[in-house]
Amino acid sequence: MKTKITICIPVYNREKTIEQTLKSVINAKLTNYEILISDNSSTDKTKEICLKIQKKYPHLIKYFENKKNLGFAENYKNCINKAEGEYLFFIGGDDILLPNGINNLILTLDRSPQADIVCSDIYTFSNNPSIIEKKFIFFNGKKRVFQKGSNVLINWLFNSAIGSIGGYLIRSSEAKKYIKFIPSDSLVPQVHLSAYMAIHNNIIHYPIFTFAQRLTESPTQLANKQYLSLHIVKEIFKLINNISLVNKKNNKQNRNEVRENMIKSYTSCLTNNLISYKVFSTFLTVFNLIKLMINVDKSIIIKPRFLIFASISLITPQFLLKKMLFIYRRRTS
Repeated sequence: MKTKITICIPVYNREKTIEQTLKSVINAKLTNYEILISDNSSTDKTKEICLKIQKKYPHLIKYFENKKNLGFAENYKNCINKAEGEYLFFIGGDDILLPNGINNLILTLDRSPQADIVCSDIYTFSNNPSIIEKKFIFFNGKKRVFQKGSNVLINWLFNSAIGSIGGYLIRSSEAKKYIKFIPSDSLVPQVHLSAYMAIHNNIIHYPIFTFAQRLTESPTQLANKQYLSLHIVKEIFKLINNISLVNKKNNKQNRNEVRENMIKSYTSCLTNNLISYKVFSTFLTVFNLIKLMINVDKSIIIKPRFLIFASISLITPQFLLKKMLFIYRRRTS
């Protein structure tokens, strides 16, 4: 019988958390599944811990080690290529899979042949995953079906759990078709994959918590690393240009209209993260980001939320913003 779902864990140097992550998957009450670990040549005890747990569950856990560190995107793609499940669900080596939720996502995709991805709600924690610090409830907690093409690209792509590596179920056969479009140096390979898949099939949001993301104050954590420079921002704007052209060819939809609305959706997300950029990077980075946002979306300068967040991020001292950000992140729900 074909494996129903592969839980993909691309990992690098997670000796302090990987055991807790693996135990959360094993305890998640899944059936007919495999756990695939792709170790990006860790230099700590990650391999030792993974092999110890694999010895207890040899029928569940597949461990692969890259001979050298390939970067996050290539390790992400390794997981897709090696997975044998009909569906994929990614989780970081320091995050937690929640029980029961994924079964609802599986059932949803089973009943929706025109959809490639079903995403869910997520929450964040710092140390103890049972202490919910911040809930991310998307689309007002309602089930939504986004039609392929412009509807998905404009209304879903930058407004869902896709901002995280986990929280959504992917149809494996379709993912394998589009991984070639993921840049090797990307820190957000899931955005590229989802964008290309969304051109061809519908996307569903199912309002249930499936995934808990660990957030720390460390700038080296992947969730925070994105704020160190404008590399990802420029990468996403390039993706928007490319994907709007591909969508025009496939769905015969107005490229300029789709592109402009995708940009507005993305700059809205960037507005919400201006303070994070100031906390983890520099005044110059934030200043250049604001200039870039205005350059690509001039209408943003009349939006009160942008004006408030831009002013706060530019004027407020970094140490004070850091305190504010981590208080906000650790505000228990």
